Amino acid sequence: MKQAAVKAITAVKTTTAAHSRQLVGLVHRLRHPLLAGALALAIAGCAQQAGQSPAANTKTHAEATGNTRDLRSLQTWVETEPDNPEAWYELGYYHYREAEEHNATSSRERALAYFRKTLALAPGNAPTQEAIYRLLYQKLLRERRPENLSEARALYAQIGSEARKGLHPPSLALFLNTYVQQAGDAQKDYPGLQQTLYNAIAEQPQSALAHLQLANLYRRQGYYPMAIASLKLASDNLDPSADIQGTLGELYEERAFSQGCTYEYPAYLDRAIRHYQHAIALEPDEGEWHFRLAQVYLDQNRPQLAMNEAQILFELAPKAENQAFIAQQYSMRNQQPKALQILAQAQAKGLGQGDAAQHEIYMNSGQWQQAAQAFTQYLQGKKALSGYDVIKADIIGQQSNKDLSAQVRDKPLQLGSRWEAAVYAYWTGKVNRQQLADYAGNRCERTELFFYAGYREFARGQWQQARQDFSAALQQNTWRFIERPLATYFLGRLTSH
Repeated sequence: MKQAAVKAITAVKTTTAAHSRQLVGLVHRLRHPLLAGALALAIAGCAQQAGQSPAANTKTHAEATGNTRDLRSLQTWVETEPDNPEAWYELGYYHYREAEEHNATSSRERALAYFRKTLALAPGNAPTQEAIYRLLYQKLLRERRPENLSEARALYAQIGSEARKGLHPPSLALFLNTYVQQAGDAQKDYPGLQQTLYNAIAEQPQSALAHLQLANLYRRQGYYPMAIASLKLASDNLDPSADIQGTLGELYEERAFSQGCTYEYPAYLDRAIRHYQHAIALEPDEGEWHFRLAQVYLDQNRPQLAMNEAQILFELAPKAENQAFIAQQYSMRNQQPKALQILAQAQAKGLGQGDAAQHEIYMNSGQWQQAAQAFTQYLQGKKALSGYDVIKADIIGQQSNKDLSAQVRDKPLQLGSRWEAAVYAYWTGKVNRQQLADYAGNRCERTELFFYAGYREFARGQWQQARQDFSAALQQNTWRFIERPLATYFLGRLTSH
């Protein structure tokens, strides 16, 4: 299993706290997530100012003249000048701001009615069309009504092509609404969702968000070639986008992982690196891309390049989690004193007790009492345990002479894959070594086979066999697996035997 790595990049844009075992940090978020964050982004994209007044380029007439009015004076204005589109627009804009400040549906409906009145008096007025469209888009996000979609599509088609680039297409709102409705369904209507996104792309071929969501739909279904192809097409035809480049990097990483073992598909990792580098060139202050690039460099055994990216991440967001990521890299390189020094600095900055970096670095360093304490704190924040958590508890407990069984006994067990289930079965004596060996089909699995079998031999005092197994684990060259520095540690213990 790969060492857990946690980063904090809240000083930049996003924070990711959940990590897969083999592609640490690869969680689905909006550059990635299907909906988590997408709905918020879509709403934000339409929560800008309603648009310009018919009488001004960048401000309403009232703002341009400094003559802002209260609601009563605006109502008086439209009563005395009922044919003045400016008066109706100012009244609509007042309610639009009220709706945005207080999330008031009634104010949003009033704004929509007054903007429609403005458009009736000033047909074709672009700012008013945009204001109405933004409100209709928000309605589509919240309620799926055919009449809203028809009106939004008709209005969107009338808006100029340049202005449309700053507006999400109506079918994207329909997609987001539908996805929310299906969020709890075991079986989603993927063909229907995909068709809605095809419609969104047809409405606005320049919509990066629509292309990203389509790729993420393919991704959720495991159709990595289609996801990659759709984003490559978008990359060739849209303005340069860090989100598209970064998501392509993630897709290549996930494609390698989905084949069984990342390390056996170096060409995919090469492509992931290239796309992360493109994303960084477009968005150099986005820590997410530096974090992901660092991890791929680690997977390619390019530790200095990985360290460079980790240092950049820490400079962008000097958080304890990012400093712990640097400490982990030193630990993986078997520079344990340096790792412990930097870990102490991260702890002084307030590193969370549940951060796995703490107990893993202590394990790699052979500081088992500290590992037991840190692992106990780590378990306290876990609602369910993986098979690897249970195995760690046994190893740490045996090496520290502390009974950690009470920490794991009452928590539910969640096995993330068939291979993890097989490893757990071996560890608990339900299958033997040969049966596990027969099941191991790649370098990642053989790393774990040799390490856990080696530890069993080590615990029984079978020094020669343990030495062979730990050495075999290292020979798999799975650079980011925690079993690697642990094998090095136990081999060091065997020098006296």
